Amino acid sequence: MQSRFINRILLPSLFAVFLFLISMYVYVIPDYRESLMDKKRETIRELTNTAWSVMSKLDGMVSDSFPVGQAQHEAALIISEMRYGDEMKDYFWITDTLPRMVMHPYRPQLNGADLSQFEDLSGKKFFVEIVRLVEASDDGYIDYKWQWKDDSLMVVPKLSYVKVYEPWGWIVGTGIYVEDVKREIAQVTRQVVLISIVITLLIAALIAYLARRNYTAEFAREQAQNKLRETLEKYKNLVEASPDGVLMTLNDEVLYFNTWLTDMLGFDHDADTVPESTALQLLGIVKAGVESVQSDERLKDNELVAETFIRNKNGRLKEVIIHRSVFETSGRQGFIYTVKDVSRHKATQRELDANLEKFKSIAGWMKLGVFRCTAGRNPKIVEMNSTGLELLGFTSLAEMKEVELLGLFQDQEERRKVLKSIIADQQLKDKLVKVNLHDGTRKSLLISLFPVKDNSDNVQFFDGIIVDAYEHLSRRVGYDTPLSANQLTPSLLLKPVTGYIKSPPVCNLDTPVEIACRLMVQKNSDLAIVADQKGKPIGLVTHGDISRRFVFYENKRPVSVSEIMSAPVTSVSDQEMVVDAFSLMITKRISYIIVLSNEGRPPGYLSLTDLNELKADTPEFLINSIQHAQSLPELAEEVKKLPRMITHMLESGAGALTSGKLISKVADQLTCRFIEEAIASLGSPPVQFAFMVLGSEGRREQTLATDQDNAIIFDDSGINDKEVVRNYFLEMGTSVSKKLDQTGFPLCKGGVMAMNREWCLGRSEINQRVTEWISNPNPAELLQISIFFDFRLVYGESGLSEHVQQHCLTSLKNKEVFFYNLATSLVSIRLNMKTVSKHTDDNDSQSEGWDIKQPLMAITSIVRFWSLKYGIIERSTPERLLALKSVEAISDSFFEEFHSAFRFLNHLRLQHQVRNLASHKTATNLIVLETLTEMDRLTIKNILNAIQAHQSRLITEFRVT
Repeated sequence: MQSRFINRILLPSLFAVFLFLISMYVYVIPDYRESLMDKKRETIRELTNTAWSVMSKLDGMVSDSFPVGQAQHEAALIISEMRYGDEMKDYFWITDTLPRMVMHPYRPQLNGADLSQFEDLSGKKFFVEIVRLVEASDDGYIDYKWQWKDDSLMVVPKLSYVKVYEPWGWIVGTGIYVEDVKREIAQVTRQVVLISIVITLLIAALIAYLARRNYTAEFAREQAQNKLRETLEKYKNLVEASPDGVLMTLNDEVLYFNTWLTDMLGFDHDADTVPESTALQLLGIVKAGVESVQSDERLKDNELVAETFIRNKNGRLKEVIIHRSVFETSGRQGFIYTVKDVSRHKATQRELDANLEKFKSIAGWMKLGVFRCTAGRNPKIVEMNSTGLELLGFTSLAEMKEVELLGLFQDQEERRKVLKSIIADQQLKDKLVKVNLHDGTRKSLLISLFPVKDNSDNVQFFDGIIVDAYEHLSRRVGYDTPLSANQLTPSLLLKPVTGYIKSPPVCNLDTPVEIACRLMVQKNSDLAIVADQKGKPIGLVTHGDISRRFVFYENKRPVSVSEIMSAPVTSVSDQEMVVDAFSLMITKRISYIIVLSNEGRPPGYLSLTDLNELKADTPEFLINSIQHAQSLPELAEEVKKLPRMITHMLESGAGALTSGKLISKVADQLTCRFIEEAIASLGSPPVQFAFMVLGSEGRREQTLATDQDNAIIFDDSGINDKEVVRNYFLEMGTSVSKKLDQTGFPLCKGGVMAMNREWCLGRSEINQRVTEWISNPNPAELLQISIFFDFRLVYGESGLSEHVQQHCLTSLKNKEVFFYNLATSLVSIRLNMKTVSKHTDDNDSQSEGWDIKQPLMAITSIVRFWSLKYGIIERSTPERLLALKSVEAISDSFFEEFHSAFRFLNHLRLQHQVRNLASHKTATNLIVLETLTEMDRLTIKNILNAIQAHQSRLITEFRVT
């Protein structure tokens, strides 16, 4: 009720007030300002014309007894005495076209002076500009700065109108002070504001009065409806209690039925308005179903439970389970029929069975080894598909006869764990094992085992699956191993075929082949559909049909498509999924399948070649495309595919961490390529160097909104001119950073790039810099400096980066002051708990953006802190957490909390950035909390509490004040 009252009454009223205020400030006041200014301009123009007319009149009186000089003297005298304005201090002045002052009433010292070099306080030679203005158009307006009336110490902006009297070469003018106009406008604005406030208050009071009355009336109506609804619900619940259709009869008279039954049988579900004839129809349908049940399905005492079919009002059969029980009242016999609709369940089961068959039909091209082995302490392989044989290095099942499963395993501990699962009759899922292949080589596989029980519930066999571990894990990472030629992603297979349909030309049986060919070229189609008179496809003509069959006719006579077409056609509905069409094409060994529309649209087709080419939408294809791109624009276009790729990876469950690795992989590939291009342009490097990436790229945790952080370390031992060497690498760094920026990885706002001198250093210089950071830490800069400790070598001499790493680890030992200051910096990270709590607990409706990078930075910084403290060399946050756990530097709960939090926040961050880019917005880290689910907001709150708790631990352990 409250939301309806707000939406229907309160919001429209407030919107009307808002429109009133907007119109006042956006239209009324600005229009008044412009109108007032126009009026002032018109006033000074008319006043100037008055002074000009004095000169014109006196000029007309010139004669032998009244010479020009005397006329000019009289005109100047008259005009100098002319005043106007509130204080009668506004005046006129006269110059000539040299320019030279003829008369100024308040600046007589200027009379007769040359004004060609005269400037106002802003340096403007406005007297010269006045001459130019009147030479071009006789009159006009000019703005400048001049003294306030007769006060020579006060200079203010002024707008003047000037007009030339050509016979004398005089220019007369007067002006207005802008400050006067502003004061008038401000006074009127204040009046308008006051009036609008009064009006707004009156409207608000009226709205409040009306809102109170409407709210009271709405509340009373709602209360009455609730009481009525509660009363009705008490009686309806008696009838609607059953989740199935219920019908009660007494001596073949219908007592009542519920809405489930009317809905199921296609009648109006408002039982209160169902006529008696309809009630009898319901009874007839149910009784017909009961009578169709076989006698052996009946129970004692006339009770019955059986599966059968009943026909609804529209004539459609429904598969149901009917339970009929008997009751007696007042000596009369009645029945209660409970009807359960199982059509959907059965349809689902049949669909699952069909999908199972489809899965079996495509299992041949999946890279899964499937086998069966015996149970017990010496399990032996008795069945295996061809993929499994290939994975283990066998050519036939006969070679594997009586091979023991455990004998394949290389490691004794792995053998023991697999055997333990078999003996305990337990499932084993994705166990990584090393196996000895038939040819003597070794391979890592993932093995899964599933117990198969007999009718006595005893495990008789184990069904197993084996896959190549490296290929499987590479597919999860997304870029290390290329997909097989026929592999299609699950996300593609489960999409509807409508997104991949092509429109071919449609011909009749008599269409000449030459015409069909031209139509195929015009529509850029691989085939032409041949249809009968009703438009139903009966065959198709492909390029293969033309090349294989049409050439035999040697063009001796016209040939129609009916003579060379392939028939019959295989088709699917446009409501099917890609997996349905793909399965048919694989099973029937065809390259094209016709897609028919249920809505009468022209038929289309699906191409097996096109589906196979869709594997190009994969990470490895993107990396390959980047390697073969020929120019920066091409590279930039390839990088633009990243958001779509990340979207697919998130949808397929690859995870944000894997997506971050892909983005970092792309950045690495581009960096290496640009370094090699720089070397080709600049010549061979003068000394050995290491190009390192820092921060999120160094940790392989980049997102779609991160910039570049990098540095160059060069070997400065034994060189004479270090600056010459540095300049070479600065040019290299500049070239690489600018090209990265052009291809989609922006420049670092903080300047942490190899193109800057402070991040292009010799080995001795970086060692000295690290020593200074550690020995004399500056708390204000520590969080920024600490990104250096995430460095990773991308290109160059690994020995240099290893030397820097070793120097860092050595320098950090026993440096408690450094860790104290670093802990102080971490504690200073303030997480916006209030905002999250407000949105989580109070359902606040504010829409401010919340920076998800803040808690992620806190997590990576805390994990980096403990990694540096314990000498952990791993770079990524998950790897650091695992290493810290292995050396017992952190507890299991700390590991689980931070690992889960890091994955959750990164996933949320990437999803948000992908949505930004899909909406043609810039990818950001600012999330509107109202768009998240309540569970997500609660999870964020728990994460922030965990981070805050660890900050408290740092305060305690390091005595941070």
